[in-house]
Amino acid sequence: MSSPLLFGREITMRFGGLVALDNVDFYVGEQEIVGLIGPNGAGKTTLFNVIAGVYKPQNGAVMFRGRNIIGLKPHKICRLGIARTFQIVRVFPSLTVFENVKVAASNSPRHGKESINEEVVRLVDFVGLSGKISFPARELTLVEQKLVEVARALATRPQVLLLDEPLAGLTPAESAVYTDKMRRLRDEFGVSIFWIEHDVKSISRTCDRVIVLNHGKKIGEGECKEVLETEEVVRAYLGEKIA
Repeated sequence: MSSPLLFGREITMRFGGLVALDNVDFYVGEQEIVGLIGPNGAGKTTLFNVIAGVYKPQNGAVMFRGRNIIGLKPHKICRLGIARTFQIVRVFPSLTVFENVKVAASNSPRHGKESINEEVVRLVDFVGLSGKISFPARELTLVEQKLVEVARALATRPQVLLLDEPLAGLTPAESAVYTDKMRRLRDEFGVSIFWIEHDVKSISRTCDRVIVLNHGKKIGEGECKEVLETEEVVRAYLGEKIA
């Protein structure tokens, strides 16, 4: 394969005596959807925080488009083309849907200033919130707020989108609404997706590959069906094979 868009090598992250990531390798290819799963405390969000510049690891490199981004500030990494959402929603509650998304678009170096408003409207329409574009974010449901986060991340025109447990707290029907947009997002915007999730069935239906962490170590990687049936992954995380 050609060089991946985003990859990490030998990433080790310690907090005192706790080893949160232990020599972890990963890669995300162009326009690929990669799931990241594992039990609580496996190191999934820590890995995202390393990629996004929140943490600087004690060892390893994270390469994006051929550049090592370790040590860069989060806003600089975002401006390079890596955006993220959060497990706990972080919309601006008093701003409207339009304003939430425009904040991100206005700070992207990849926008022509004359196209910002049109782009915001297009993104809000894509996530299905055109009817609530003038609503304050605090008046939205949880799934709607999570979709605002997706639109806001897309407004930075990323090449890689990091999704941190977007289905957490959603009903099965709401999860289906969100999940249905993932492949459309990849296909229509040409973005690669790295996706942390506990809903393994959604991951297995949607992702091209999956990576499994346990106690900071990578214990599985590859096509979803194959990886989710390995004895080590079943024992460490699933408890039983996915139907």
